[in-house]
Amino acid sequence: MTSGGKDSDEYIGRDTLSIAIVAASARANKFAVRVGAGG
Repeated sequence: MTSGGKDSDEYIGRDTLSIAIVAASARANKFAVRVGAGG
């Protein structure tokens, strides 16, 4: 873990971004389903 700290930071950043994208997609899908269902 100590060696290659830069790579670790990059990986963590990418992982966090992926989680954020997935969360946003799930939220958007719920919203779309609600609108599509008329409420």
